[in-house]
Amino acid sequence: MSEDRFSAMDEGSLRKLLEATLDLAERREIRTAIRELRRKELERCEEALASKRFRSERSNEQEDKENQPGLVLLQ
Repeated sequence: MSEDRFSAMDEGSLRKLLEATLDLAERREIRTAIRELRRKELERCEEALASKRFRSERSNEQEDKENQPGLVLLQ
């Protein structure tokens, strides 16, 4: 499919190609490729953010465990 033709290009290159292209069908394909590129980037950002939140929560749980007073055995 022609989408593969644009998959290796970055957004800046796609925009330049979009500006230079007069064919409506090709412009549509380029805009679709730009949207797909943005969607993938958004997914990567969301995954990175979720990963940071998970690490932060796990780190806070570990700190809480370390800061709790332990049992003191009296004899």
